[in-house]
Amino acid sequence: MNHLPGDISEFTSVEQARAFDLLISPYSVTPDEARAGTEEQFDWPFDWDDPATRPCPTVFYVTPKGFARLSADLEELSDTAGRLHSFVRRSDVTEHEVVRFIERRILDSPLLTPDSAHSIGR
Repeated sequence: MNHLPGDISEFTSVEQARAFDLLISPYSVTPDEARAGTEEQFDWPFDWDDPATRPCPTVFYVTPKGFARLSADLEELSDTAGRLHSFVRRSDVTEHEVVRFIERRILDSPLLTPDSAHSIGR
């Protein structure tokens, strides 16, 4: 991400906006045929007052076809569990590919942050 401007306020291109989205999300999934099946954690490229709380965004790469399937499945799942006060049991949604992806790739990742691990009881 060393192609970014020195200040967030200087982001102007579509590519920089996409990079910004990745940087501000703790976990992202993005299509990349060459990197599919891998994950990468980025160092926060801007000044941050407290190094202990500096973001370390993680990107999980999937194939473009896999991304399309996950996106479609997430859209379908949002009809069931996408409302503000939705209550859905895990056992009711495990048939969804996106749920299995989250469990296997994100929650089992060695790059899961300590805060995220703690929030799920690990």
